[in-house]
Amino acid sequence: MIRRLSGVVCFVLIGLLLPVLFIAHDTERVKDLHVSTAERVNQSLVVETQRFVAGSSDTLPPVYDGRARSHFVDVRDLVVNAEILLVALSVAALLLSASRKVFFETGLSLFGVGVFLGALTYIDFSFVFDWFHRLVFPPGTYTFAESSLPIALFPSSFFKAVVFDAVVGWLAACLGFVCLGFIRRR
Repeated sequence: MIRRLSGVVCFVLIGLLLPVLFIAHDTERVKDLHVSTAERVNQSLVVETQRFVAGSSDTLPPVYDGRARSHFVDVRDLVVNAEILLVALSVAALLLSASRKVFFETGLSLFGVGVFLGALTYIDFSFVFDWFHRLVFPPGTYTFAESSLPIALFPSSFFKAVVFDAVVGWLAACLGFVCLGFIRRR
């Protein structure tokens, strides 16, 4: 029972981390999300910031104030640690989930969770966005004035698109678990 539960926990965390990390490293997708606001956004600044956050660059553009710089360092730490955790969880999930039913049942269950989270995000994005930030960042380190550079470069429409991509990635990962379970049943 503990082994199965541990495998399920690993799958949940993999399902959460995989789409977010994919987005963190996908420079072209980040640029695509800014097409509608290209007039007011310096895309090279956005890409440089995204590369820093993803760990692909050690240099954050110098245009940010200390508070913004601190938050981007926190985000980078989260992404880098999530990558390490994803590898460890993937290995653990495979080792702990010898039962073919775990893949199938977990995939179906987590698909339902993904649909629920997607619907909740659609209904009240601000709540989900705030909840996530409260969960992973120290209080007060992730709020910025509407006129600040981080908000101008990464408006709520950007994060809504990122969350949409993450939910689609989550659902795809869940369907992958279901397929693996189905394949392993034979």
